[in-house]
Amino acid sequence: MFSHIDGAVVLLCITLIPSTIFLCLWGDLFVKILYERGAFSAAETHMTYRALAGYATGLLFYALSICFVRIFNAFHDVKTPAFVGLTSILLNAALAYLLMKNLGNLGISLATSIVSLYNFGLLCTLFCRRRGYRPSREAVRGIAKSLGAGLALTFCIYLLRHAFPISPYLSLAASILVAFGIYGFLFKGVLLSYLKRRPRPAAGVSG
Repeated sequence: MFSHIDGAVVLLCITLIPSTIFLCLWGDLFVKILYERGAFSAAETHMTYRALAGYATGLLFYALSICFVRIFNAFHDVKTPAFVGLTSILLNAALAYLLMKNLGNLGISLATSIVSLYNFGLLCTLFCRRRGYRPSREAVRGIAKSLGAGLALTFCIYLLRHAFPISPYLSLAASILVAFGIYGFLFKGVLLSYLKRRPRPAAGVSG
């Protein structure tokens, strides 16, 4: 059971850390491509991007908290996630009220991300205490590698956006290639082993 938890946590880090980086560093261009036309001006793009960046900051923690809710459910414990969820609603309301005064919509989205971190931290702590769970050394190395890869990707994207006088669309394409290169090189074995473990459809079943 614990090995499956380790694998899930590492896989979430591998996929969502670069996703968070792209949403935070390229979110303005994503919003511009999707929405900036007609009455949706550059000002609306900037405001939407602020909210997107705030929510993206907590993307990994949100996914991890959902993961641990399901783990508690697998152990037939629904009371603990329910209690944590109730306290998070109160915390979210308080943080949103405080942060929106100075940060506007960014404060509201950041409050949600902070609460996601709170949810994950509390659920993980309670599970470790009650079930004796400790991440394996391999899982810790995988998480550390993903964080290191994220730092390298952030640096590369910063250079592509600010150090080279090329089109932002070309910079975005180059950033995607760099991300695949970094994470593909570091985690090729992890991703291949995950794909091999996925259940295959029964013979003769279409779609």
